[in-house]
Amino acid sequence: MEDILIKTLNKMPIYFSSNKFSKQAVKYGLPRQFVVSGDVNTFLVQNADRGNSIRTWVKRAAQAQAVFLEKPIDVLVKPPIGLVPKWMHKEQVNAERAQALANAIGRYVASGMSIDKEWIDEYIELKGMSILETPIQP
Repeated sequence: MEDILIKTLNKMPIYFSSNKFSKQAVKYGLPRQFVVSGDVNTFLVQNADRGNSIRTWVKRAAQAQAVFLEKPIDVLVKPPIGLVPKWMHKEQVNAERAQALANAIGRYVASGMSIDKEWIDEYIELKGMSILETPIQP
């Protein structure tokens, strides 16, 4: 995994966003779970410097170049703030919906009420599981 991250860092411009870095790393073959888990952020903390915002980064070599040129890093290139990648947003929304469904199903089971089949079908679809793997607890 680290070789993919190093390759990605080498291909990035001097000033880049963590979203752009993650998207490029996934294109190079990094599993999305690695991005979602926060391991990409750990790699960036160890191998790049923070930009002016939480989601911007500067290559370490760029810091030395800025000092040599006697210019602030901001003058080199500063992209505008972007968005969470669409695929990551969908995963987050789906995870929240699956959790809400699991909670509602659990409440219905605990109260002895019948559960709508649509809820179970949607939960299974969101989790990508077969009916035998579906962990719903009262």
